[in-house]
Amino acid sequence: MRWKRYLPLVLSALLVLSARPLAKRGTDGFTFSSILIPYSFDAKWETVSSPVAQTIFDQKFYYLDKGGQCYAFVSQDNQYIIKFFKQPPFFSSFFIQLCRWPTYLNQLRLKKAALKESRRSKDFTSYLLAFDTLRNETGLIDLHLNRTGKQQLVTLIDKMHIAHEVDIDQMAFAVQKRAELCKPYLERLMKENRESEACLSIRLLMNMIRKRMEKGIVDQDPNFSKNFGFVDGLPQQIDIGRFSTNLLNHSQDDLKILLYKNGEFRSWLANDYPSLLAVYEEELRKYLQ
Repeated sequence: MRWKRYLPLVLSALLVLSARPLAKRGTDGFTFSSILIPYSFDAKWETVSSPVAQTIFDQKFYYLDKGGQCYAFVSQDNQYIIKFFKQPPFFSSFFIQLCRWPTYLNQLRLKKAALKESRRSKDFTSYLLAFDTLRNETGLIDLHLNRTGKQQLVTLIDKMHIAHEVDIDQMAFAVQKRAELCKPYLERLMKENRESEACLSIRLLMNMIRKRMEKGIVDQDPNFSKNFGFVDGLPQQIDIGRFSTNLLNHSQDDLKILLYKNGEFRSWLANDYPSLLAVYEEELRKYLQ
């Protein structure tokens, strides 16, 4: 029958189509082309590289995870994280940019491009704000948003355990100290009968939030469970992609966001560690004074 002549071709096509999602799952969707800087130098994103970062780059970095904004790699000594910005959310493909489209479709293309540029500006502004004003609170060591023309070779180990030597000057990235997430950290202290240290940790965490508010900086995602941790006993904000300047100083709005984002964290304290909940609520009351 004729259809049998086409069976190998159909099976090959199905194999190719099925291999792509499998490969994507195997790599978490990470590709080096997705983190290469596609834009020209922009002075507003310029930063001064830290000398400390140069020594950090001497070791290998291993794929860790991905978030909405970045792919994260952890250093061989487990002390640092490099976050590479995903570029596709910021820019349309070259095919879409180069093709000539009918007027209506071109208007949609331009609108989408403007939204992508707005997102890039918002994300970069947040990281730059953290680098300039909250460097200690975020554990930021280096922020690189422009090419410098100075090659910086680093060995990255991808999720498939394949090593790649790459020039990270061609990529936008941030380097942070690696923190232990807030809940596991507090849980560990309590299990080790170090309750006084756990109480102090909550006070330090809330004091860090209060100081950030006093600087007129808003965080749209102050989730203690997911976005905060501790390094050497001090609190650190891990996710730094949702900062903006609060020119009107609406501290009550900040407090509402803080309470809303940490309902689950409060419930966890209430169920497992009531003594820590008392400290947490005592610190919250200070915001109302």
